[in-house]
Parts: sequence; structure tokens; C-alpha cells
Amino acid sequence: MGRFGIIDTDSNVSCSATTTLASKTPTSTPNSTAAPNTKSPLHQHAIFNYTKGSVLHHPQAFTPTAIRSTPNSVQSTPNVMNQYTLDYSSKINSESSVKSTKSAPSMTSPLAKYSGHISSVASTPHSKQSPIPSQRFVKSVRILQSLGANNHIDKKNAEIHFTSMTVAKADEHLQAFSQIHEQSKSMNQHEHASLVEELEAQRIRFETLNQAQKQKVQSSISTIKQRNAQLVQNIQDSIQHIRDNEEKEMKQLRDLKSQEEAAKKQQIEAAAIRKAKLERAEAEAEAARADATAKHIAAQKEKIVAAELEQQAVEKQKAQQTQALVENSPHIASDDAWKVAEPYISTVLSIKTKIKPSLMADPTLRNRVFTAKMAITQRIGQLTRSQVKILEIVKSLHANLESCKSHPQLYEFVMDLTAKQIIKQAETEVAVKRNMAFPLANVCVILYEKHTKLLDILLGRMMKKCPFIVPRYIRKLQTDSMVAYQKKSGYKEVDGSMETEIQYGERMCGILSLYAAMIQTTTVKNNHGIENGWKWMARILNMKPRRITPLLIHTFLEISGHSLVKTYNRQVLKMVRYIVQILIPMIPVAANASTTRLSLMLNETILRNGSIPVFEGSQLER
Repeated sequence: MGRFGIIDTDSNVSCSATTTLASKTPTSTPNSTAAPNTKSPLHQHAIFNYTKGSVLHHPQAFTPTAIRSTPNSVQSTPNVMNQYTLDYSSKINSESSVKSTKSAPSMTSPLAKYSGHISSVASTPHSKQSPIPSQRFVKSVRILQSLGANNHIDKKNAEIHFTSMTVAKADEHLQAFSQIHEQSKSMNQHEHASLVEELEAQRIRFETLNQAQKQKVQSSISTIKQRNAQLVQNIQDSIQHIRDNEEKEMKQLRDLKSQEEAAKKQQIEAAAIRKAKLERAEAEAEAARADATAKHIAAQKEKIVAAELEQQAVEKQKAQQTQALVENSPHIASDDAWKVAEPYISTVLSIKTKIKPSLMADPTLRNRVFTAKMAITQRIGQLTRSQVKILEIVKSLHANLESCKSHPQLYEFVMDLTAKQIIKQAETEVAVKRNMAFPLANVCVILYEKHTKLLDILLGRMMKKCPFIVPRYIRKLQTDSMVAYQKKSGYKEVDGSMETEIQYGERMCGILSLYAAMIQTTTVKNNHGIENGWKWMARILNMKPRRITPLLIHTFLEISGHSLVKTYNRQVLKMVRYIVQILIPMIPVAANASTTRLSLMLNETILRNGSIPVFEGSQLER
């Protein structure tokens, strides 16, 4: 009994075959002439081709039968193959067909033809199943594929081609065995023995070939393994080389990044140092500038202080001089008010001292003066609240002045006579009937609009007769007697004695009423308007109040208060509050009656209603 087997790990193909040669006595046949069973027929023939995973066998080789020898045989009939064991993986056939060339199908066709007998042969007691190397095959193929070795695939294809050629030769041997099998039916024992020997020789030959092929395959496997190991090593070396390069590059990148960060840090530190130096320099420069500025400011302050001290010294000297003048001055008034009033009063005094003597020295001019004076007195005495009458009187007075224009001194003196008569009318009639201040004011405004010089003369006469028009208070000097003081203040002598304080107050209020009515008259363009009323109030409130002060303020607000509120609105109300809260408490107790009247008018009429009513009788009649 002989056993042959081959395993190709490179192609993942295994094949095994077991040949059993049994010497048994064949059954007698009717036609046999020799001794029984002297000639044993050949029931099995097998040809093994184990090149590259292919096995060929006779179609009838899978029905095991005994070959019997004759009873007279000294030795048993040589054994012949009675059993074949084949083990193929369906995966091998499919993968081999994919990788094989066009001649490869000739290898797979005989395997498929006998695939149905494999299981029965493998189950016999004398057979031994070959190990299935499909996993190793798949692993080897994957290794080859993963390596991408095209030269290995080419070699594989060449080996598959060689296998297909071997299969073709095996087919020829199969046909020869078929013929031998047909002939063996009639063989005698000698022929049978010769055939067995031939088969044994063929077996040995195939075994030798199988062994050589196995060694070749093992050598190929070893070479492939070495090559694979070398490839794996190369791959590992390449991977390691790549890793080393990557590590080197990463290290270079880290070093470069560290260098960049260090350079950036140095730049930042350098910039910070430069910035700190610049800030210190700027701070020092700023401190120097601040110090210089402080020194300059200190120097300027010293200059200013020195200038202020000098100015204060000058002002103190002026104040002392002013105080001396005030103490020796016949009146008390603000500097601004006196600067305005002095030219008007000087004009009147100049007419009295210069023009009047000159005119009175000339008889002709003296007669004209008397004629003009009579006309002025007559016309002003005829004044009523009728607008027609006012225009008639103005026309007559205007004609009288126009007739004197040819002689400048006469013209100026007649204007002084006109102003004097107007003020006399205010002292007498307006003092009693306050509403008569408005028609008389219309006459004044219309006349001095046509005769500009008349305004200066009229204001001078008012301020001379009534010092409160400035406003100013007459100072009583130590050398002045009471009569002298009263005369300077504007008191009149009546029946050998001075008028009473009440009479004096009424007369002063008559002239002040004319002035208050005159500044608010707007019949024609007024060259001395309501703004002078605001100045008068401001000046008298800035002076220390006297006994007559509440009477003057009451009269002025009663006549012109409505026009002041209409022009200056809430400022007048603020001024009224100042009078109530500040000025009234400063008024002498002797003026209790006039102070009470003023307080009632301010609180009950003006502050309660928020306005000052129109003076009753201020509207002229038609």
C-alpha cells in the first residue's frame, strides 16, 4: 500500500491520494481455462498530477474493488491503487480561475467532473484527509496583493500556465490508462504483474516528480517568504524612515516655532522697553512743560496780583478823592447818572448866564422874548386831554419856535422858555391831576422831535427843578443852613416861608409824572424812550433810600409801570420783588405812610396779578 500527497502553500492548493494494491483472488469466470483467479483484472487505475494543485484520476477509480490473485500464486498480486482521496476548496477553483490565463480552464474541468466522488473517497478507513490550507492561501494572496508586487503576479500566471500544460499531459495518460483498463480485462497473471510493475514504476516516477515539485514549491515559498519578509522589512524601514522624517520635520517645526516665539517675545519686550522709554520721555517732557507752565502761570499771577494791587491802589486813591468830592459835593448820585445829567444842566445854566443877558440888553430882542413868552404861557395853559387841542397847541408852539430860528440865541432862549413853562404846568396841574401828564408829554415829544435841541433843554430844566429825575439826592453840607439846603433841593418859598414837605413831594411827583409819561409816548418817533425808564429804576434802587424814595418809586411805576412790563416782562417783576424784599426794609421809618402805599401796590396789585395795570386816564380823548 502506497500513499502520495502534495501541499502547495503558495497557491493554497492541497491534494492527496492513497493507492492501495491488494492481492486478492479474483472470482472465476466461465470462460477461464487457467487455474482460478490466476489472472486478476485491473479494477482501478490512477494517475496523479500534483503540479500546482491539480489531480487527475480515472472515472472508475472511485469504486474500490479487490484484485484477487489465483490460489496457486506464490505471492500476492501487486497492489494497485484502490482509493484516491482528493480535497479541494471551492475558493481555490474560483481564485485560480480569476488569476489564470486563457489556457487555465483546462485544469479546472476534470476536477469539476469528479468532484462528486470526493466525499465518498475521503470517508474510507484507509484515507487520510489533507489539511485545508485555504486560510493560509488567502493570507498569502493578501500579503502579495498588499505588497503590490506585480512581478510576483506575473510569476504566478506563468506557474498556472505550466499547470494547465501538465493537466493536458495527465489527460493523455488517463486515456492510456483507459485503454490499459480495457485490455486488462483479458489479461493473464503475467501480464497483470507486468502492468502492476509498470504502474509501480509510474508511481515511483510520479512520486519523484511530486517530491521535486514539492521541493521546488517549498523553495518558491521560502523565496517568497524571504522576499515578503524583505518587503515587509523595507516597508517597516520606509515607515520608520517616514516617521523619522516626520519627527525630524515636527522637531524642526517646533524649533522654528520656538525661535519665532522667542523672536516675537524679544520684539514685544523690545517694543515694551521702547514704549516705556518713550512714555518716560513724554512724562519728563510733560513734567517739564507743566513746570514751565506752572512757572509761567505763577509769574503771570504775580504780574496780575501786582497789577491788581496797583489798580487797587489807584482805585483806592480815586475812591478817596471821590469820597472827598462826595463829602464836599452838593448831591448824591451815581457817576453814570451824573455824567448823563451834567451836560443837560450845564446847557440850562449857560442859557441863563450867557444868552439871557445878551438878549435882555437888546430892546428889540427883549420885546420878541416877551411876545414869545406870552404866547407860550397862553397856549400851554389851554392844554386839555383832547387830541385836537393838543395838535392845535403843538402847531402854535412850533410856529413860535420857527419864527425865532433866524436868530440862534433867540431861538435857543425861546426853547428854554417853552421848556420852563411846560415844567411849570407839570408842577401845578399834573401834581394835582396826574392824568394831565400824558397830553403834556405828547406836546413835548412832538415838539422835540421837530426841534432836537429842545430835548436837551427840557431834560436840563427837569433835572434842575427836580433832582430826582437824574436821580440824585442833595447833600446837606455842614456849612448849609436848612433854608439853603431846601432851596438847593428844589423847595419853593411861599408867602415868605418854605413850602411843606408834602407840597414839595406833590410838586416833585408832578414833574416825575411828566417824565414817566414822556418816555413811554410813541405818538411820533421818541428820541428819549422807555429804556430810560429802566435806567432810572436801576439807578434809584442802587442808592440808599431816603424819606421821599417810596413816593418817587410809587409815582414812577404807577405812570410807566405798564409800559415797562410790556417791554421787559418778567425782569420788572424781579425788580419789584427786590423792592419788596430788600429796599423797603431800608426805607426810613419817617416815611411810613408812603412806604405803606408802595408796599400795598407792589404786593396786592403787581405781584398778585403778575402785571402792572394801565394808568387810568392815560388814553387821550378825541
